Amino acid sequence: MKIFKKIVELITGGNSTSFDKPPIYGGDGKSQENAVVINCASIGMANSLINRFLSEKYGVLDKDWKRSVEFYIHTENNNSPKIRVIGIETTDETKIQYFFDLSRPMKALDKMMGLH
Repeated sequence: MKIFKKIVELITGGNSTSFDKPPIYGGDGKSQENAVVINCASIGMANSLINRFLSEKYGVLDKDWKRSVEFYIHTENNNSPKIRVIGIETTDETKIQYFFDLSRPMKALDKMMGLH
């Protein structure tokens, strides 16, 4: 049990309240201020959760919609980007951008790489 506690502390920085929240919560993703919060501990899982969120809205990935432009928003007050913008294009050529808050998976990645 001590090992699990240490892993949780490493990932969350001693704040385990993020485990009380669902994997996808927050805003509608239509702006940086209303970003969808992705609550997981790895970038790989974050990508899966993002695809799930978008598939629930638009259907099957690579059939009904596909990812297009993707980038992170950098701000002066953080060391690593936390907001990921993902553009999608639907089969009817509609283009939409979604904003995802990846603070938790990025924090875990930074800790594993020894950046913080």
